[in-house]
Amino acid sequence: MKKTIMIQLFLLICIILSYDIENNIYFIYDNEYNPISGDSSNSIEKIDQIGTQLTFEIAYNFDPVKTIQELEKKHGKISDITVDEHLNRFNKIYYDFIQSKKFELLRKSNLNFTENSMRSELPQLVIISDKIIQNSNQLDYEHKLLAKHPLVDRLIVSPLYSRPPIQIEDPGGGGVPSDPYDIYYIKQTVNDSLLYSGTGIKIGVLEAAWGNEYSIVDPSIQNFNFGDVIQDPNLTVSNYNFHATTVAGISSGHNGIAKNSLVYSTSFKQSGLNPYNITQALNWLNKNSSFINDNINVDIINMSFSSPTEIDILRNIGYLNRKIMIAGSGNKHLVPIEYPAAYANVFTVGATTPSGDELWNNNNDDGIGSAYINNSNLINKPNIVAPGMINLRNFPSGIDFVQGTSFSTPIVTGAIAKLIESRPVLKMFPELVYALLMTTSNQNIISNIDQQYTMNVGNKTGSGMLDISKLINNRLNTHTFNSDNFTNGKYIFNLYIDNPTNQSLHFNIAAFWLEKYENNNYKLSNYDLRVNIDENVIISNSTTNNFEYVKTVTNHNGEITVIIDSTYFSGVNTDLIGLAWSFY
Repeated sequence: MKKTIMIQLFLLICIILSYDIENNIYFIYDNEYNPISGDSSNSIEKIDQIGTQLTFEIAYNFDPVKTIQELEKKHGKISDITVDEHLNRFNKIYYDFIQSKKFELLRKSNLNFTENSMRSELPQLVIISDKIIQNSNQLDYEHKLLAKHPLVDRLIVSPLYSRPPIQIEDPGGGGVPSDPYDIYYIKQTVNDSLLYSGTGIKIGVLEAAWGNEYSIVDPSIQNFNFGDVIQDPNLTVSNYNFHATTVAGISSGHNGIAKNSLVYSTSFKQSGLNPYNITQALNWLNKNSSFINDNINVDIINMSFSSPTEIDILRNIGYLNRKIMIAGSGNKHLVPIEYPAAYANVFTVGATTPSGDELWNNNNDDGIGSAYINNSNLINKPNIVAPGMINLRNFPSGIDFVQGTSFSTPIVTGAIAKLIESRPVLKMFPELVYALLMTTSNQNIISNIDQQYTMNVGNKTGSGMLDISKLINNRLNTHTFNSDNFTNGKYIFNLYIDNPTNQSLHFNIAAFWLEKYENNNYKLSNYDLRVNIDENVIISNSTTNNFEYVKTVTNHNGEITVIIDSTYFSGVNTDLIGLAWSFY
C-alpha cells in the first residue's frame, strides 16, 4: 500500500510544472500528460498544442461519514434505510452546484464561447479552451474565482495537442477492391479525411437488446486493435452480437472511419430476465470519476436502433449532459421516423446507396428503406445522409454485406470523432457539431434523388451527403452566442469573405440550438436566420425546427451580415445558439 502511494506521489510530482498556491491551480508539463487520450507518459510526439483543458476537481472533499453526522445534527438519528436517500440528496446538491456553475459560465457575455465549454458530471467540471494557457495570468477571472470556491478542491490546467497525419493505407487484397459496396468506396463517397483517426475520442455504442440477449460488441474481431473496446461490466453476456459489432466496426474498426477511437459498448432492455434499463446503460456511458482508469464519460453516443414509443431520457440527455447524440432515421420508409431519431436534440442520419445517388430502399413494396416521413413533432428529419449498404471486408467472419440506417449512422459518428480530435473544444458543443455537419454536407451527390426542399433542406436527405474532408477543413468556422445577447429581438454577426478575384463561391451557413428541458418541461425556441449578401437578404424561417440553414452561390468579396432574429417568433428561453459556415 505504501509503495503504491509513493509511486502515485512520484508520478504526481513528475507531471506538475508549477503550482499557484494562492489560487490552488496546478499546471501540467505539456510533454507528460495528454487529456485527449489520458496518456501519462513522456513519449508523446512533440507537436503543436491546440488548446487547454481546465479540470475543476470538486468531490474530493466529500466525506460520507461526516455528511451523515451533519445530517443527523439537523434531522436526528438516521436509520440505515434512509442513509442512501440522504447521501443521494447530498450528491444532488453537488450536482446542482456544478450545473449552475456550468450554465453561469456559459452565459457570461464576456466569455468567448468558441473558446470555452463545460462538462458537468460529478466529480469534475471540465472546461476546454482553444486558447493556450500556460500561467495564471492567462486564465479568465471567472476561472480563478471558481478555483477558490470552498467546494472546489483544485484546478488542474493541462494541454491539448494536435495529432500528426496518419499514413494513407493500401485498401488491402493487393490493390483497389472490385466490390462497389466495399468500405474503400464508401469512404470516397463521404470524401473521407486521412488527417485524423479519432485518437482518444470515446464513442458510446448504445444498443437495444435483441430478444432476451443484450447487444454487445465483440472485441476479439480482427478489425479492432487490442484494447479499443470496453464493455459495460454491469452486463452478463454469453454471446456477442453481430449488429453491435458491425456498428462499432464501421465507426472505429481498423477499416472503419475513425480507427483509433475508443468504443464503449452497452445495451439495455426494459423487461425480461434481469433487465438492465436504458437509464442504467446511460449512467455507465456518462460515468465520471476522479480516477482516470475508471473515467468513461463518452464524447459521442451512437444509437442504431428505433422504437415506436417514446424514450424520454433520450430526449433530454443531450441537453442536460450536453452530449452529442447520433441516431439512424430507421428502416421503415412508409411510416414516420421513430424514436430517438425524431427528437430535436438527436442528429438523425438517413441512408443512401454506396454512391449516394439514390436513397437506400431494400424493396419498394415491402416498406423497408431509409425513413424520412416527419414525426408528429414536425421537425425536419433526417438531418443528413450517408451510405447504408456496406461490405466491411468479411466483418465479422461470415458476414459479407450489411444495409440500413443502422450502418450509415456510425459513418457519421466516426466522422465526428475525427472532427473532435481536430478541435477538442467541439466535444462540449453539440450545437456547433450539428451545424458544421449540415453546412459542410454535399448536396450535389444526392441531386438526382426525387424530393421536396424546404429552407434548403430535403425531406429525404436533409442537408445532403456527409462530407468528412469539408467538415474537418471548416472546423474553425464557428461562433456561439447567447439569446440574452439579443438587442431588439436580433443578434447581428459579421463574417468576411476574402475573395479579391470575385470567384464564384458556395456559401453555406447553419444555426442550431437545443430543445431545453427544465422543471420537467420541454421548451423549444424559434429563430429566423437572415443573411445580407450582394444587396440581397436570404431568409430561413422554419417554424418547427431547432435549426435554420441558408445556402447560396456568390462572388462577393468583403463583409457579410448574419442576423438571428426572434422578432416574429420570440425565443422562450435563454438559449445557446451555434453558428457554422463554409466556403468552397
